[in-house]
Amino acid sequence: MNAFARALDRLFAHRDLSHAALYRPQGAGDGVPCRVIKRQPDELSDFGGSPMVRATTLIDVRVVEVAKPREGDTFDLAGDVYSVLGVPRRDADRLTWTCGCRGG
Repeated sequence: MNAFARALDRLFAHRDLSHAALYRPQGAGDGVPCRVIKRQPDELSDFGGSPMVRATTLIDVRVVEVAKPREGDTFDLAGDVYSVLGVPRRDADRLTWTCGCRGG
């Protein structure tokens, strides 16, 4: 395991940075336990030629815990359910997925 993978494992294990979650393919079933890092950055976009700031929700999850998330899958964080929107993206080292989500 490389140093970057070990550092990611520590981040995802950190109780102040990550959350216990249940991943459910297509939002169904008992769920697969995993740890996620939830981020809610503002995103700048253009609407009719005018800049617009909107809130987003991004959920990062390790590939070793969720092999291939897809649109329509859900993450349940202590009763708050987030649905995956669009196509999740992997980082350059193929260790984590970033999922754009709605809900909560």
